Amino acid sequence: MRKIILLITALCLSLTLTGPSLAGSLDIPVRGAGLSIGNSRTFTGLGVSSAVAGVETLQGALITGAYLKAHYAQGLTTGAYNHVEDSMTGLQIGLFNRTKNLHGVQIGLLNYAGNNPSGLKWLPGVNAHF
Repeated sequence: MRKIILLITALCLSLTLTGPSLAGSLDIPVRGAGLSIGNSRTFTGLGVSSAVAGVETLQGALITGAYLKAHYAQGLTTGAYNHVEDSMTGLQIGLFNRTKNLHGVQIGLLNYAGNNPSGLKWLPGVNAHF
């Protein structure tokens, strides 16, 4: 029985991690928070996606291989390109980080924080707004 459960779990994970990111997600919630593997719309906890992640609202950490797009994020976002459309509170780590309203720190080759003063919106290396 244990082998069957392990096999089903491995199959679900492999389909989620290798399939199209817009196909869905495997969510393991525990009292409103937990683990999301794939592409959840709204989740609190730890999210992992192989290539592309698109979320409305994130609270926690989202780790993706290439592109992350969210409307609101609070916590940690990592990926090659992190794009939080409205408000990012916390830490963004990637090659390119972009948000309209930053309340935290961005670390990457090029960072954009729309609410910084002119001349400080686009910065290489590290960008911050508190």
